[in-house]
Amino acid sequence: GRPGPTGDFWQRNGAPLTEEGTHTTDLLTRQSVTWIEEQAGSAKPWFLYLAHFAPHTPLDPPREWLEKFREVRFDADDAEDDRARRFAATVAHLDDAIGRVIAALAATGQDRKTIVVFTSDNGPQIVPGKPASNGGTTGGLRGSKATTYEGGIRVPAFAWWPGRLAPRKLTSPVAVVDWLPTFASLAGIDLPVSQKLDGQNILPLLTGSVVAPDDRLLYLKYIGGISAL
Repeated sequence: GRPGPTGDFWQRNGAPLTEEGTHTTDLLTRQSVTWIEEQAGSAKPWFLYLAHFAPHTPLDPPREWLEKFREVRFDADDAEDDRARRFAATVAHLDDAIGRVIAALAATGQDRKTIVVFTSDNGPQIVPGKPASNGGTTGGLRGSKATTYEGGIRVPAFAWWPGRLAPRKLTSPVAVVDWLPTFASLAGIDLPVSQKLDGQNILPLLTGSVVAPDDRLLYLKYIGGISAL
C-alpha cells in the first residue's frame, strides 16, 4: 500500500488496498482467507493463485516472529547469525500463513474438494562474501538462485488433496509448467489443439497410476540466457 512510481501497488477489485502496519505476508493471507470464505456454498469452481514474497529478501519478519528466534544461535559470525534468525523467522511466519489458508478451507468445508499446490520458484539466494544478503540453503546441492544446477531449480513442493491423493513421495522431475495442463484436466477443459504447451498433465503421476512422466526436455532460465537440461 505504499505510494510509489507505479501508484497504489496493492489493489482489490480495482480499488487501492491499504492496511498500514500490516506485513505483506499477513496482507496476502488475510485477503486469500476472505476470498476463500466468500466462495463457501458456491457450486462454481474457483482458482486461487497466492504468490507470497516470503522468504525473498529483504528479510524483514514481524517483530513477534523474530523474537521467537532471538536466542537461537546458528553460526559464530554475527552477520550470518542475524541473517539466519531473520530467515528462520520469515519462513516460520510464512508457514503459519499457509496454515491459516488451509484452516479456512477446512472451516468452510472446501478442503476435501480443493487441491492445494505449494511450490517455490527457485533455489536460495547466495551471494559470495555477503552473508547478510543470503536466504536459505541448498542442502548441499550445487548452485543457487539464477543457476540451472540443482541448487537453483530443485525446490520444495507438494500437492495436497484430502481423500484424493494418498500420502507419498515423488522423485520424478516435474516443472511448474506442468500445472496448467494438469489443472485443465482436473477442470475438464480441452486445451486448444493448435497450442503447443511446454508442460504435461502430471495427474496420473500424482495419483500413482504411472511412476514417471513422459520423456521430454525441460528448458530452464538462468541469468544471461536459456539453458536446456
